[in-house]
Amino acid sequence: MSFKSTSLSIFIFLILLSSSFACCTAWRYGSKPVRIAAQEVLLIWDAERGVEHFVRRANFQSENSPKDFGFLVPTPTQPKLSEVPDRVFDELGELIKPKVETRRETKVSFMPLILAPLFATAGSSTKDMAAHWGGVEVLDTAVVGGFEVSVLRASESGALIAWLEENGYDARPEIRAWVAPYVEKKWIVTAFKYAADADQSHAPLTRASVCLSFGTEAPFFPYRVPRDIRVNPRDGSLLRLYFAGRERVLGEFEGGSGQEWNASTKFSNHDEGMVDILQIALGEFGDHPGAPDANWLTAFDDETWPGGGEDLYFRSSQDQDPITPPTIIKAEIRMFHLPLDLVILGLILAVSLYRMGARRKQSRG
Repeated sequence: MSFKSTSLSIFIFLILLSSSFACCTAWRYGSKPVRIAAQEVLLIWDAERGVEHFVRRANFQSENSPKDFGFLVPTPTQPKLSEVPDRVFDELGELIKPKVETRRETKVSFMPLILAPLFATAGSSTKDMAAHWGGVEVLDTAVVGGFEVSVLRASESGALIAWLEENGYDARPEIRAWVAPYVEKKWIVTAFKYAADADQSHAPLTRASVCLSFGTEAPFFPYRVPRDIRVNPRDGSLLRLYFAGRERVLGEFEGGSGQEWNASTKFSNHDEGMVDILQIALGEFGDHPGAPDANWLTAFDDETWPGGGEDLYFRSSQDQDPITPPTIIKAEIRMFHLPLDLVILGLILAVSLYRMGARRKQSRG
């Protein structure tokens, strides 16, 4: 597989020790930046085998859709790549939806008949390969989810930057600063390249679900992004992260201060529905003997993305109580109409009849 030497808009997704993507963009100079309009991530932690599976789906948008763009994914070990049906995220969305409970009620309406017309219209209810490229070793190439992929090992960051530039990726100073620590730690970098349709513009560029599976010591999400794409929290977009494991978890930043991730926990519970979802997500993962024991799902919403200067690690939460959204009560109301004007007329008629009867009795007496 080869990469054309054309300038690319780059999305850099850092997925470090656990299958997670952080996002940073590197756009072609002079063009409008590509941004993530919304991102969904499924992080599956196989604690027994020390393997993390990261599945990501994102919408990419640009005011003038570039002809091509790409993103980079650092991981501590060489990942195995696979495509995942987008319906995984649809299933996850259904799973965390509030339950709907229907309650049937009977109510009496005293609306006068004379007013009824006024309310009549009211609303109703590939193969492994090792090729050396000036300090960069190409470990694997593949086509996954519409992306051309190269799995790279770099001896030092300068060699990786040279490879990116030679293969058409814009390696601006902010990206150089961002990638250097990961190369220093000897992580693998996976480069994705996508070519947009020539007639595509103003619409989301792609919605692809790609899974990277790799060994790691602890679940991790690369929340850190280059300085030039960090946004004010008020201007952020939605990042929804699903964590599938054995228990409820929380996210903490790597600085060692114990600072928790300021994301809202929308859902956290054991659900047997995860068995089917994991089979969908990992069904094509050939070397995996079966779905991991990861039936506890925790869903986080972060509306300040991207704005992080540190990466996230996940650990067991001291609070293991389930979190579920409040039940939505759907009322089915049967209305019994007893118009007030008819009630009054009936009362008047009854009183009149009573009085007439009383007068008759008096006259007979």
